[in-house]
Amino acid sequence: RARQTARLGPGGTNGHMSPRQVRETAELDETERAFMTKAASRLSLSGRGYDRILKVARTLADLADEDQIRVEHLAEAVQFRAPQE
Repeated sequence: RARQTARLGPGGTNGHMSPRQVRETAELDETERAFMTKAASRLSLSGRGYDRILKVARTLADLADEDQIRVEHLAEAVQFRAPQE
């Protein structure tokens, strides 16, 4: 929570970030960008789906006390997606 509060202000949560805030707070390195490009293609992610994964990954990075989102966070966030029918 401390990381979220510092980043988003009192009461702000990663889940309530706007698409713009997601992009600003989830700066991905080349490896992470490549992972998300592959995931977006394989899972046919919409823009919202992509942003949802970034929000969850941001939360996972916060819980791990990491400033940067890593592939491990993204991979775990992808696993939390609801299965498509």
